[in-house]
Amino acid sequence: MIKPEQALFLLFLFCKPFYFLPSGSFQIGDSLLVFSFLVFAIKNRKNKLWGKWIWQDKEYLFFAIGAVFINQVCYLGYGDSFSLFAGAYILYNYLVIVLFRRLASERRFLQQMEHICRLNLWIQCFLLVSGWGRYRFEHRYVGSFQDPNQMAFFVFAMLLLIYIIRIKIGEKKEGIWLDIFLSGILIYCSKSVGAALGFFIFFICFLLSQRKWKGVFLVAVSVGVLFLFLFQAQLPGDSYHLFYRIQEKLYKIQADGISNFLSQRGIDRIWLYPWYLLWGAGDGAYTRFSKSWLVFQELHSTLPQLWFCYGAVPFFCILCWLYQNIKNVSPKYVGVYLSLFVESFVLVNSRQPFFWMIFLLGKNSLFYIKQGENNGKRKKRIWE
Repeated sequence: MIKPEQALFLLFLFCKPFYFLPSGSFQIGDSLLVFSFLVFAIKNRKNKLWGKWIWQDKEYLFFAIGAVFINQVCYLGYGDSFSLFAGAYILYNYLVIVLFRRLASERRFLQQMEHICRLNLWIQCFLLVSGWGRYRFEHRYVGSFQDPNQMAFFVFAMLLLIYIIRIKIGEKKEGIWLDIFLSGILIYCSKSVGAALGFFIFFICFLLSQRKWKGVFLVAVSVGVLFLFLFQAQLPGDSYHLFYRIQEKLYKIQADGISNFLSQRGIDRIWLYPWYLLWGAGDGAYTRFSKSWLVFQELHSTLPQLWFCYGAVPFFCILCWLYQNIKNVSPKYVGVYLSLFVESFVLVNSRQPFFWMIFLLGKNSLFYIKQGENNGKRKKRIWE
């Protein structure tokens, strides 16, 4: 029987893509996750393992403490309430990490989670085909979201979660061909270059991991023909398709150089204001950085953004946490983390819970019930 905290978490996963409030604010799905954590905490309030659970992710905890402190100083200095909001999201993701590490240790929960992730892809595709999905700038598909990059990362994260879960619970990874196909269509329609780059790297790594090369070749050719068809067909009256956006960015890099491309992501703040790499600038009050290309926006790159905003010590802590979760993982996950790091370099995903969940699944232990000796049941721990 499903546990209350598991049911609430799965509801969070299902409701997360439905944005009823302004983008970046606390959505209905987020409240369900908080309720899931509260139920879990109340049920385990007398459990002596709490100290172990909290200390298991001590590196992220140290990062969170440092980041919240720096954001508080930033708020007191510049009066931008977004600094407090950014600090709240860091604590929110710490709840995600503590809770999800416990829930993801059960095989049945992961199976249910895989179904919800796949259902999310089908829903976004249904909204696309039915015409009920939203568009931004009249040509970038956002589905039930309010931002195309948000939607694209969500779809990309669902695909990676499905892939990792299938491997972890012992199912064939070849069963995700349809998930790859649907994800590719949605990312293409979102016209997110960063998500498309991550998807392409994952897809290539996935193809290289296959053994039945004839079947792989036929599928790859079919997918290529489909995308060429999309390239030719496009949307009615829409010439600003994904391939055009990629071509446009390549021309800009060729003409203006890589430093200009990095500046357009706000990464120029690293060499324009290098002292913040030591003690952190805090997240918010972006008008301080008047020399930067993105004067009114955040730095659009996940790890550089964490380093610039929170300084050397918290950034070192988060690097340690990431390393602890992906070191010695199965080679089957290489494509997952390689594509995620590349995609995250051109987009900021640190406020997205799925970003941290993907890393948690890399080395998280899994309990399962094994039928066997004396017709009994035995719990066994396995590591991926």
